[in-house]
Amino acid sequence: VSRQHMETARKIGMDVSGMLMLSHMTSPQDLAQQAKLMESYGAECIFVTDSAGALLMDDVADRFKALSDTLDLTKTQMGMHAHHNLGLGVAHNVIAMENGATRIDGRRWHHLSK
Repeated sequence: VSRQHMETARKIGMDVSGMLMLSHMTSPQDLAQQAKLMESYGAECIFVTDSAGALLMDDVADRFKALSDTLDLTKTQMGMHAHHNLGLGVAHNVIAMENGATRIDGRRWHHLSK
């Protein structure tokens, strides 16, 4: 169903994002393959979504590294939606930004100097 929604949303000019829910339930590589599918459907931004609040900081970094290696970052942005269940929501957003995320919960961030 996500393919139908994403393709239609792109056709009518919407800003299309894909949310990779329950990102802790699969490997970074498998998550990146799902992101690649969403990119092929027209998603302009793919969000790693810690919807269970179960990821640790290294887990977030590993997922963004896998997405960076898989997506065409000249046309697709990466984003983070972090839940704060373990008290790590802010830290996850910082780790995501350090690893290429340009959107945090939908807000676009400009280039970050290191």
